[in-house]
Amino acid sequence: MRHFFFSFCLAACLTLGMSCTDYQTQIDDLKKQIDELSQLCERSDSNIDALESAVNAIKTGNSVESIVPVSENGTVTGYTLTFKDGGSVTVYNQASNVSVGEDNGRYYWKADGGWLKDSEGNRIEVGGDEAPAPQFKVEDCTLKMSLDGGKTWNEAAQMEKPYIAKIEDTPAAVVITLTEGGTITIPKEQATEVTFVADTVRVFDGMTAVASYSLTGVSAGTKVYAFGSNGWKAEVTEQTAGGGKVSVTAPAGAADADVILTASDSEGRTYLASIRCIARGAQPKFEILAYASFGGTAATRERYLDMAAAGFTISSAGFAYGKWGGPLDIDLTLAGLDAAQGTGVKLCIPIGDFFGGEFQQTVTLEQYINAVKDHPALWGYIVGDEPSVAHLDHYAEMVEEMRKYDPVHPWYTVFLPVAAGINNPDANLNGTDTHKEYVEAACKYHLEHPTQFLAFDFYPVRTGNQVAFWWYSTLEDYFHYAQEYDLPLSGFACSVVFDGQEFPSVEALRLQNYTNLAYGCQAIQYFTYVCPPYQSDGWLDGSAPMNRDLSLSPVYDMVKQVNAELNNQAWVFLGGKVKWVRHTTSVEALPGTFPTTKLSVANYTSVGFEYFKASQHAVVSLIENEGCRYLVIVNQSLGSVNKLSMELDENGKKAQIVNKDGSFTPITDLVTEDKPVYNLEQGDALILKLD
Repeated sequence: MRHFFFSFCLAACLTLGMSCTDYQTQIDDLKKQIDELSQLCERSDSNIDALESAVNAIKTGNSVESIVPVSENGTVTGYTLTFKDGGSVTVYNQASNVSVGEDNGRYYWKADGGWLKDSEGNRIEVGGDEAPAPQFKVEDCTLKMSLDGGKTWNEAAQMEKPYIAKIEDTPAAVVITLTEGGTITIPKEQATEVTFVADTVRVFDGMTAVASYSLTGVSAGTKVYAFGSNGWKAEVTEQTAGGGKVSVTAPAGAADADVILTASDSEGRTYLASIRCIARGAQPKFEILAYASFGGTAATRERYLDMAAAGFTISSAGFAYGKWGGPLDIDLTLAGLDAAQGTGVKLCIPIGDFFGGEFQQTVTLEQYINAVKDHPALWGYIVGDEPSVAHLDHYAEMVEEMRKYDPVHPWYTVFLPVAAGINNPDANLNGTDTHKEYVEAACKYHLEHPTQFLAFDFYPVRTGNQVAFWWYSTLEDYFHYAQEYDLPLSGFACSVVFDGQEFPSVEALRLQNYTNLAYGCQAIQYFTYVCPPYQSDGWLDGSAPMNRDLSLSPVYDMVKQVNAELNNQAWVFLGGKVKWVRHTTSVEALPGTFPTTKLSVANYTSVGFEYFKASQHAVVSLIENEGCRYLVIVNQSLGSVNKLSMELDENGKKAQIVNKDGSFTPITDLVTEDKPVYNLEQGDALILKLD
């Protein structure tokens, strides 16, 4: 056919008297067109084969084993697909009027944008018994196409746009996007692999952690099992086609071990993966102190057991003839220690009435300390409460003498908040010009006389659930100097109604404790455990965990709930280093204090956010602990949910929420591109494990 065409063209040139150069040029042009048509014909045929192979691969479960680009003059013009069964086709990004369409899971041929039909008007299915694929040929300088298996041929018109718009080589499949809409996705043959997402999992004794695993290249119906060793328990708790989760539980006194994951498919093949389980030892718990607890003859074993059940580890109360105040009594103290022994609660005894206290002591400090120091239920001592700077020499003298007799047990002093400066603008109560100077003096006092922690009190939740803004000045001052002098902090939560305080609630207890922890506090204290019997004005009976008649109130259950939540998350905070603390809104700072600072944009990307905004005031803290970073966000409102709008970056999408029971939830389970808001309840905290 091509010989006839060239002869015809040559005769025409001679007849018209054209020069050799003229007709040679036109012959070259026509030859180029014929070559292009022939190439178009070949590529169209190849593409038809490729589409048919793609559809058959989907039907039969065949997969692409390799994909190799085809290039011309440095430009990729197509791809050669080799299938698992050994067959191969080349698909080109080529102009044609033939395509494939899908309807209800079945694929049919299309031509010129419409369905290709047989002589009876039925659509022709790709790969069906009566399904002749379109054929192409070049004839009379024209590309022709047959839609009936070569019986009849027509010009292949409408060649102006490619029917394959795009070919994508993804890790899991080859995706052919058709110009007229729709895609054909051919799965790729993947190397069988069972892997854990992380290399290790760290678990406390008796606790459970969750490890994620992935599955690739395994057949449907694959079963996955997990096996522990050295007493570790492992169980597959979730399985999908692409992976799942394994719960790992550490035994008491656990040693490091491996958990083995096995995946067995329907063809009898077994695949293995392992994860290293690192024993973290006993789960850390907060020291939780009940300040102003029961003492004297009220100290019974049953009451200490109730206290321990609510999460308290330390009870602070005097033993002065059954009253809160008065000279200390050795016999009553020893009886209280005996009652507490073995309950999980130890006693921290206030001894601030020695050396010129309000009450005349009947024993010396030496006699008292020597009588109690060897008792196993003794935790330590409180030396002074809310002293001014002028009192510190007095307390230092007491500490020095006390340590002569008992150099082992800890002690501490409770220092004033910035509120003392508000009530007395001249700060005469503090004995300094500014609260910063007062806190610095307190730190130096502790450096000269090492103590358990630097303790301060403040009760911010006022009537109407309003949070006193000057609380943050107190926190900023103590945080700054505790960082500078490397001193652990201990703050208070108010658990009683007095002096304009709001009735306790779970939300208010969370707000106070989580905010203190966000500022680096390492111990938790409640004021008070018992509603004080010695003062009625301003103190509301029934508002403390224990009533005046020593019965338990509903506040006891609130404190018990919050303490359990805090202990489940204690490992985030205990031993952690606060890198920074910020506020999402501007907060007024009192004169003579360290100002609070707003969370700046520069901090967002460092903690996994492209964008972050809070609808209410929140405290945000970054804590490092055992090589991991934790972001703590505390809603400072007790009246409104804090809507945290966030856009996560790639690192942020790996973050996990530390739940109230200590378990993890991927943040992407709750924060997505379609739902970019996390609702943080009143007074609650969102804790994110970033690493």
